[in-house]
Amino acid sequence: MLSLDLVKSKYDTCLYFTKCLKLFVTIYVDDLGLWGDEVHINWFVGKLSKLFDVRVMGEISSLLNLNIRRVNSGTITVDQSLEIETLLKEHNMLQCNGHYSPLNIDIFDIIEAGGSNRERWDESQYRRVIGNLLYLANRTRPDLAFAVSFLSQFCQHPL
Repeated sequence: MLSLDLVKSKYDTCLYFTKCLKLFVTIYVDDLGLWGDEVHINWFVGKLSKLFDVRVMGEISSLLNLNIRRVNSGTITVDQSLEIETLLKEHNMLQCNGHYSPLNIDIFDIIEAGGSNRERWDESQYRRVIGNLLYLANRTRPDLAFAVSFLSQFCQHPL
């Protein structure tokens, strides 16, 4: 990469960029993600294709279970909506009602009462859900971090 006029990021070993910051290249095993305007991407692909057999796969739409979309304004959004939908399906919660806050304040009343009136969670299922939610919180949903951390206290005896 350095021979292709790219600078290695000091913050991420898989990130390279041009000195003018018009092109960013991410590397994952043998896949490259090119982030920039079309002129700089074409320039880089031309240089790279002189050295290697290159296949251009088009605009990126997903990477490592992350959905990537370019909005009309040029903004790039990253989410895990498919991952969340799969998690909801797996636990028969696809029809559940959303909430504006990741942790409903009623949880403290439930704890004080010694648990909810509904059927108790199986401990292994509860741990699996907490693990999945931690994965989401660490990737694209930091707003879930406190709620998941709080609920993880009850892995031994789910509410």
